[in-house]
Amino acid sequence: MKLGPEQLQAAAITGGPVRVVAGAGTGKTAVIAERFRRLVAGGVSPASILVMTFTERAANEMRQRIEQLIECEAPSVGTFHSIALGWLREDGRSVGVPAGFRILAGADRWILARELMWSIADVSLTGDERPDDLVAPALQMLERMKQELVPVRRLESWAASTDDVERAALMRACVRLFRAYERECRRQRLLDFDDLLLLAVRMFERNPPLLRRYAERYPHVLVDEYQDLNLSQERLVELVAGRTNPFVVGDDDQSIYRFRGASRASLERFLASFPGARTATLGRNRRSSRRIVAAASALIGHNADRIPKQLRSSGGGPAVRLWGADDAASEAAAIAREAIGLIGAGTPASSIAVLCRTNAIARPIAAA
Repeated sequence: MKLGPEQLQAAAITGGPVRVVAGAGTGKTAVIAERFRRLVAGGVSPASILVMTFTERAANEMRQRIEQLIECEAPSVGTFHSIALGWLREDGRSVGVPAGFRILAGADRWILARELMWSIADVSLTGDERPDDLVAPALQMLERMKQELVPVRRLESWAASTDDVERAALMRACVRLFRAYERECRRQRLLDFDDLLLLAVRMFERNPPLLRRYAERYPHVLVDEYQDLNLSQERLVELVAGRTNPFVVGDDDQSIYRFRGASRASLERFLASFPGARTATLGRNRRSSRRIVAAASALIGHNADRIPKQLRSSGGGPAVRLWGADDAASEAAAIAREAIGLIGAGTPASSIAVLCRTNAIARPIAAA
């Protein structure tokens, strides 16, 4: 894809931290790849450019695009979790991470928490409910605490400070469960995914010489989807990038991981963490027609405290239509009739997409 003037200008900013606010469809991945290419062309080793993104799919796409541009390997491109995993394998012993640790995930994690909950059998935690029904909520609470860098002892302090006797008992029961979970993980040499980021942060905060070594290893840090970072990920960027050359790209309008601790405010906090950071805004949407962009902009403009941006596009495209339906069944039937009509008029089925907020909403539409 040929980059436009605003993309080239953003990729070329030098002299300190950079925040790129990239609206939907404006080519943010291409900007990061171009930034990487320019650094390498200027004599920077690809191995010393750290690129962190949110999902494995995004990391693979980013790596492929970068390697096509520089025509060699880009070894330091990955997700936050995969990068933190490598660091802990290398130096985690400084914060008590055992050699040869294994990752605890999925059903194995649920089973461990279930066994501990049954063994504790604390009525303050379970009440009248079966322990099995509370495993997932308890794990979600522990995940969120790790993502927000909240230690278990803080929960204990909250329990001691509240006048709500029932709530205090519940907090103390959670503390017992979480500490039992941590003890068992240590005993079995296990880390869960949120431990990877938490322990990487702890490793750097407690060992300044080690942090300096990593900061020297990666004089350039590029971060994708910054609006989806939680506090542990933000803190990791702050530590490794120091006060040098972080280059972050994101769009507060596209923040979708609040349930994982992400916040649209992360892009604003970047300016506080890196004083003097320069901001570039990408506004030319290369993906959608002008009418789609106008409709989406009119809706998202009602979000409070959003970073101002003006999206623009070329090509009018068909009008955006708004349908109303009495219930989910009539909505699904209307969408199915529209799709059948388009196919009957010669539109390939592969050219028709139905976007839904959740899988639960999509199922009756697919069935219709």
